This record gives sequence, C-alpha cells and structure tokens, in this order.
Amino acid sequence: MRKRLPYLVITFDTTTFAMQMEKIALEAGKKGRLIPLPTQISAGCGLAFCVNGYSEELKGEWQEFCQKNIIKYREICEVWL
Repeated sequence: MRKRLPYLVITFDTTTFAMQMEKIALEAGKKGRLIPLPTQISAGCGLAFCVNGYSEELKGEWQEFCQKNIIKYREICEVWL
C-alpha cells in the first residue's frame, strides 16, 4: 500500500488559467505539474497545479508567485494524495 503524502494544490476557475500557471511556473524554474482535480475538491475547472509537500511557508511562496505573475487562482490548499 502506498503511503499518502501532503501536497500543495492550486485550483483555477478555467483551464486557461491552469495552463497559464504551468507555463509560467516552468519558465521560472518552479517545480510542479498539472493534475486532474482531486476528488477531495469539488470546485474548479477540472485541473489543478500540484506541488510536492505542504507548509504554510510554501503556501505563502506560491501566493506571492501568483500575485507577482498575475495568475488568477481560485484556492491554494493542502490535499493528501
């Protein structure tokens, strides 16, 4: 059985915003990837950006990154996958 781990998940209202996040994060050298929206989250466009690990500090870094790059996200949350 695989051990579940915490991940930082960023959700979006549209697929366009999700794809914009992936492109800008990749260009900035940030680690993360697009995933199907986890079943624990019931809102959004069906895609989410996932980053390994979770902490309040990491959450703050990603909020700042999104604000700096004008990325419209819906929510940043912790999800166990």
